[in-house]
Amino acid sequence: MNRFLQVWLVCLIVACGSSDKGLDPEEIPTFSEGDILLTDAAQRALFRIHPSTGDRTVVTDRIGGVPRQIARDANGDLLMTLSESSLPIVLRFDVRTGDLFIVSSGGSPVDPNVPIIGSGPAFLGPVGLVREISGQLLIGDQPSATIFRVDPDSGDRMVVSGPDRGDGPPFTGRIKQFALEADGNLLLVVGSVSQGGEGRIFRIDPNSGDRIVVSGPEMGEGPRLMDPEGIVLNSLNTIFVTDIGQAAVIRIDPISGDRTIISSPFMGGGELPDIPSGLAFNTLDQLLVADRTVIYRVDISTGDRTVISAPIIGQGEPFLVADDIFVIKN
Repeated sequence: MNRFLQVWLVCLIVACGSSDKGLDPEEIPTFSEGDILLTDAAQRALFRIHPSTGDRTVVTDRIGGVPRQIARDANGDLLMTLSESSLPIVLRFDVRTGDLFIVSSGGSPVDPNVPIIGSGPAFLGPVGLVREISGQLLIGDQPSATIFRVDPDSGDRMVVSGPDRGDGPPFTGRIKQFALEADGNLLLVVGSVSQGGEGRIFRIDPNSGDRIVVSGPEMGEGPRLMDPEGIVLNSLNTIFVTDIGQAAVIRIDPISGDRTIISSPFMGGGELPDIPSGLAFNTLDQLLVADRTVIYRVDISTGDRTVISAPIIGQGEPFLVADDIFVIKN
């Protein structure tokens, strides 16, 4: 990525009201095993949360757009999708310098100054993000209901699955978060089309683009998915999703699609869930959930919730609207 593009990004962020000063060496955060990363859509910031104390550190608040799902590149850099139409890009945070770089961009339909980085169809509002074993990125674009593969070096974009590629049912709701199965297949959360509707979990072949419904109205038994949001897999390939429509965490059998609520306002004690979004397993295989201003640990056998970071738990600036969380595992 050339220096001009980094400077352009900093100038754009200044226009949005943030500082144009780069990070001093002593301000560049270091990441340790087990650290929790969190995107805050309201503050347009990336936070680091200490897994034991709940202390919060702002990694960067110079993002300029709305950050969504987090991934980690092979060299340890942090990758984020930015979903706002004025800045629909994939962004890199260099962990050694604190600099921000545009990885891929097709420009912006709103701001003509947003540069084009890489060839291929443009994003309109990228949300989901995972990194394949090959190092390529899979990106979910919400407005176009399209899955892209992105080269993290060149920024080139190609369509993997969507309205014009791959067989199977269409993504009729809003594309949300991703998870990658051990065999390389992609799991995608698609929210409900409207209030009172139902969401679905799709499995996508990243080579052919073919799609099947893993769990939803037509597949699996149990409580319906009202408006699923986040997704994560455990070591047994069992699927866990958050459902903001019923403030619940739901376990899904990856074969049958059967659904079981494991934590909700009516199941499990502790912190009352509100708008659960991102979720991840920590280094002890405990399930963590980001819920607006709080991160809590969920006991998957009882549904009990234990807060590990909140405005009154842990030191540092509080986050306001949590979206995704990601655990550093070396």
